[in-house]
Amino acid sequence: MLRKLFVGACMLAALVLAIAAGRLYVGIPFVPLTGFIILSVLAAGSLAYAANRAWVGRWFSALCAIPWLVTLSAYAEACAARLVLSRWPRPMSDDPKQLATAPLHLVFQVLFLSLIFAIPLMIAWVMRNWRKVIRDWRYSVRLGLFVVGVLAFWTLTHYDPGHVWDWFFD
Repeated sequence: MLRKLFVGACMLAALVLAIAAGRLYVGIPFVPLTGFIILSVLAAGSLAYAANRAWVGRWFSALCAIPWLVTLSAYAEACAARLVLSRWPRPMSDDPKQLATAPLHLVFQVLFLSLIFAIPLMIAWVMRNWRKVIRDWRYSVRLGLFVVGVLAFWTLTHYDPGHVWDWFFD
């Protein structure tokens, strides 16, 4: 009962923070919504952890997939824009928010913001449960996939083959 009350309080705090952040980020409407969704998922995840430890593996797997989903969503949107425009999108001329692929761009933005929260969350989780990561090979493999995903994301944004990231961030 106490855990459910704590989770409810966390979700209420997330809503208050989302409303407060909405006043700061008026030009970027998805920032407060993303923050609320992420904090709500974390609160629900803590409730799931209390109920069943099998959920921890699922939440951890979803957290480890975020860098790969961000990278794949960017290139999937670029391929969809290629189909819409009949050519590859060009930076500074084709705005991803103005094309027919705008819903995909919204998905990319939410995933990109969740990556910003996922990196410190992963560091905190690993520091808290380092014995579990060392003992259980499945957690080590998932952590390795997360690290490789972050490195792949950084490498692709840095070297930018095909100017996909220039097109996104112009």
